[in-house]
Amino acid sequence: MENSDDKNEILEIIDNLKPIFKLIQNNNKFLFYILSIVFFSWYLNPIIKESRIKNICAFNIARISQTESPSARGIEYEKLANKLGLANGGYRDVSRFCQFYKSSEESY
Repeated sequence: MENSDDKNEILEIIDNLKPIFKLIQNNNKFLFYILSIVFFSWYLNPIIKESRIKNICAFNIARISQTESPSARGIEYEKLANKLGLANGGYRDVSRFCQFYKSSEESY
């Protein structure tokens, strides 16, 4: 008897999904364009992340280099290191990070 109950539940699920299947069948091109945009955005995400970090580095290092006192530069480099997620970073750590940053997880 359980077997017929399971079949009825499966048939109910399929009946509930019929409008979705019809929507997919009627709007096939539209869904293809939507999925294309979603996958292209997913593909570009690491490139956008890398460019965002590079812009943060470039703007802040240019701004810091215009300050006159060395102690203020040191403080600004420490703030930039904290912003980039470096623990107790200074000029060397920030410059290395900004020069060699890559968003990919692969090690070469």
